[in-house]
Amino acid sequence: MRDFAVVGVVLGIVLGGLGGCGGPMLQNVPAPNPAVVAGAAAAIAGAATLADPAAAAKRQEENKPTTEKRPQHVDRNVPADVLDRLDDAQASGSGSADGRGR
Repeated sequence: MRDFAVVGVVLGIVLGGLGGCGGPMLQNVPAPNPAVVAGAAAAIAGAATLADPAAAAKRQEENKPTTEKRPQHVDRNVPADVLDRLDDAQASGSGSADGRGR
């Protein structure tokens, strides 16, 4: 695995050095048509999905963040009278739970 990383870095340096500044070596190389490249990418993705439809869905599920609730440590306390006032406001049905609407 490490060999592939070294080859990738060397290849990036060589290709970057040759064409990074628009050097004369790659100046006359024709650029591919973007529509053809996009069509080829779509065809490859479609073929991969047809080959194994479950793998595409599995990959999407793996990329989703976990929605699992983790316990949080709280270092602040709410005074009991505040909770009592909230309970009284909800029981009376005043519509204002913060006690300001009296």
